[in-house]
Amino acid sequence: MTIASRGLFLIASMGCGLTLLGCPGPDTGDAGAARDAAGLDAPALQDAPSALDAPSSSDAPSSSDAPSSSDAPSALDAPSSSDAPSSSDAPSSDAPSSRDAPSSGLVIEIRDPAGWGSCFGGPPDPLLASWTLHASGPVGTAISVDSATLHVVVASRGYAETQTLTLDTPSFTIPAGGVADQMQRKISGTPSVPICTFCGDTITGELTLHLTTDLGPEVRTSPVDLGCVF
Repeated sequence: MTIASRGLFLIASMGCGLTLLGCPGPDTGDAGAARDAAGLDAPALQDAPSALDAPSSSDAPSSSDAPSSSDAPSALDAPSSSDAPSSSDAPSSDAPSSRDAPSSGLVIEIRDPAGWGSCFGGPPDPLLASWTLHASGPVGTAISVDSATLHVVVASRGYAETQTLTLDTPSFTIPAGGVADQMQRKISGTPSVPICTFCGDTITGELTLHLTTDLGPEVRTSPVDLGCVF
């Protein structure tokens, strides 16, 4: 081998060495590696539908989404008896009452009633009584005492009696001026009341008069102080 030939061989050998050190080898990508065939290019496991992608039980309608018993109309929503019209909502009666009736202007009062028995010596006197019948009203109005009673009670003795009275002046007329004070006296009473038997006791009485007037009937009552005189 000549010197020129050895030079060429050496240069060729060095070129091949450099090729081995610096040049890339055959591209395995061009050869269709197994990882390209069934690896990265194939759908990965993570791309496949997983149990996480499936509808979960939390997405399904739950019992809390269903209408609850609290949404249903309750007894509280139904009309109550308090919503019904009450008697207080009904129109009140506009009919005039007896208080609305016009007054006749006649006023009759029993004044200063008293009853006593004279119990000093001798046979006891019967129970006496007197009072004043005060009347005011239209001039000429006639007033008549149709009946008079005196109820006597002695509670400590268990005694009670009602006398029917006969009066000295049972009727009168209101004179000019429109006022009359008529003195009334009991002149007899039935049955008899033994007033002097009860001088040491508390005695109570009540006088009741039934009257007739030109303006209509009237009734008057009044308590009466009863006792003994000596």
